[in-house]
Amino acid sequence: MPAGRGFRSGAIVADGVGGAAAGEVASRTTIEHVTASLGSGDGPLAERLRVAIADANAAVRAYAREKLEGAASGSTIVMALVGDGQVTIAHVGDSRAYLLRGGALTQLTADHSFVADQVRAGVLKSDEAESHPLRGRLTKAIGVADEIEPDVRQETMRAGDVLLLCSDGLHAMASDADIAAAIGPDASRSAKALIDLANKRGGKDNVSVALYRAV
Repeated sequence: MPAGRGFRSGAIVADGVGGAAAGEVASRTTIEHVTASLGSGDGPLAERLRVAIADANAAVRAYAREKLEGAASGSTIVMALVGDGQVTIAHVGDSRAYLLRGGALTQLTADHSFVADQVRAGVLKSDEAESHPLRGRLTKAIGVADEIEPDVRQETMRAGDVLLLCSDGLHAMASDADIAAAIGPDASRSAKALIDLANKRGGKDNVSVALYRAV
């Protein structure tokens, strides 16, 4: 995403929801509407992200009503806007944002999924969640409900930090340690290495990644 009002750089990953009609259209529509909204809006970045995601949600639902006879069409999204040493992150679904700092990878987002909720509630252990049959069941996605409330947070970026946005096609197939090890100094090569890593581990889903290195 090119620079816009109030931010220097941005990135988006959107992933059509598996099993829903026209997921590829939902993800493309999501990116188009979010990008247009952010390019023309003003005000605090967190609020602009909420408005942009609401716009995308309305557009995906309108498409489903008009073209799919009301059948569900949905997409996850994770997006980040960087400016003045801060990154503002918003997400819906199980596409994730990570921060790599000093070789340590930290997950910045919490999945909106049934299994993730069960882990947070102490019902399931993390290792049990990895093979749970309902792992892919989302509790939030763009286009599924009339209203959507994304999780939004801000983090300070330091020189050398790497921000990774990715779909579940990556994090479902690779451990945090393996993801961290695949990220090198070159963003393009690192993105390819991450996609290759997921594919070598089985590549059960589409893999989308975006990387940003702070300088």
